[in-house]
Amino acid sequence: MNFRPDPVLFTPQEFRAQSPEEELRHLCALAHLAPNTHNTQPWQFIVHPEELALDICLNRERVLPASDVIGRQAVISLGAALEHLFIGASHYGWQAAFIPEPVSKEAVGPIAASQSETSRFTRIGRVKFTPGAAGSPEESGLADSLLRRKVIRAEYDPARALPIEFVPALTAELAKRPLTLHIVTDPVRRLMIAEFQAQADNFVINSKRFSRELGEWLRPNDDAGPLGMRGIEFGLQDQEALRLHRGLTGDAPLLPEDGLRFSLGGKIGLEKSPLIGLITTPGDTIADWITAGRALDRALLIATRFGLASSVHAGIVEVSLINRMFAVALGTTERIMGLFRVGYVKNAPDAERPFSHRLEISQVTLSATGKPTP
Repeated sequence: MNFRPDPVLFTPQEFRAQSPEEELRHLCALAHLAPNTHNTQPWQFIVHPEELALDICLNRERVLPASDVIGRQAVISLGAALEHLFIGASHYGWQAAFIPEPVSKEAVGPIAASQSETSRFTRIGRVKFTPGAAGSPEESGLADSLLRRKVIRAEYDPARALPIEFVPALTAELAKRPLTLHIVTDPVRRLMIAEFQAQADNFVINSKRFSRELGEWLRPNDDAGPLGMRGIEFGLQDQEALRLHRGLTGDAPLLPEDGLRFSLGGKIGLEKSPLIGLITTPGDTIADWITAGRALDRALLIATRFGLASSVHAGIVEVSLINRMFAVALGTTERIMGLFRVGYVKNAPDAERPFSHRLEISQVTLSATGKPTP
């Protein structure tokens, strides 16, 4: 069973023919397709139809305790969902405004399922919508990308030039935001970045705590659950995916060739990609994380609009020592928040890898009374 919901893009007239609650739930369904760490889908939306608003909450049970100890990657994921909301709203002629909630970092870290239910959700902020704004052609083009975007963790063709309009479009969009976009296209610096990524991946593979967590979320290909990443999304055949899953979780010995292939996969992908993008922010606050998530999402959607594949690498971001070393090598005092690569897929079959699964939309939306929406 494919758990990925397949929302459609309505015409503005079809959208307005729905009730306010249906309109908001449709926007939630679009936001639910946003990229997120390990496909944990760490968001919860609370629908307020009478106010034409949505609360965006972090589900702390889906914050990864080994690789995301302070919740940074989970909140970046919420930022991506927020950007999806803004683009969807603009497509339908709605103006969106985000009102952040003052939240401490202690309130976004991982939480065990056994802890108090009242601590499970942390509200990050509210999005209020105002109908009547004119949608731009740019936003309409990105709205289509909401449905088509997927992470393709494959080798890209370094010899195939990117569209000449892509980099100007990307830089113009992200220049509007309080962050810095670093674009790397030269082979020498790509190799440097790939080496840093390899160090981060080796750290994960050689840490029992990190590798076990990765194995729990890197699922066999026949896994029909709505969470996690299946091996096929990494280009693994059925037996390879099962062996790697069992080896990482400790249920079976991790074969050296399986660990090596996984740790080298990100390195080779970065070496061969014609463009690598890095997002840095002045600080390391929750506001910076949300800003970075929105920018990262926007970058991936722009790549999709230009017919390009994309992939995200979070290891450099969360392995602190490597992050600091890499920032020095990059010549910045800012905090590296996101790393992505884009290009044309080298081997055509890789472009047909499946979308990640998703929870049913009713599982990530609540009414204002706290009940799941129908």
